[in-house]
Amino acid sequence: MSPSRAIRIIVVVLAAAYAGLFLSWNGEARPIITWNIGQPLYQDGLPLGLLPLAGVILGVVLTTLLALGSYRATQAQVRAAQADRDSARDLLDKAKARVRTQKETIAKLEKQKAELEAQLAESRGEVPAEGAAASGRTDDKGEPSDEV
Repeated sequence: MSPSRAIRIIVVVLAAAYAGLFLSWNGEARPIITWNIGQPLYQDGLPLGLLPLAGVILGVVLTTLLALGSYRATQAQVRAAQADRDSARDLLDKAKARVRTQKETIAKLEKQKAELEAQLAESRGEVPAEGAAASGRTDDKGEPSDEV
């Protein structure tokens, strides 16, 4: 058992013991005014020690209900943020897939372009661009020359 849990248990036991002693010290029944507008109404036979304890219990219940409402609101915000994050992650994955597809398309088109340029050069009887670069022929811009 962790030390913090042991301390909590000790505090709860001491509070319960004090509440029991408080009830025993203030156990005599007296009439209590429950309504004092117009003619007062009395509650007969209620121990005085029960009133503070009833107030504490009522306070704990109300605080718990309010905290639970706050907790649920926070959890709703967390779920909404997680949904937004998941949506953004899906959009990012789709964008990555599109980029990957476009890169593949570009690579295919570049390969087709190179093949078509080679076929065109062959049909004209020219040296392919790779051959021109390998032979060292370049134009005044430093690009491979198409001249034979």
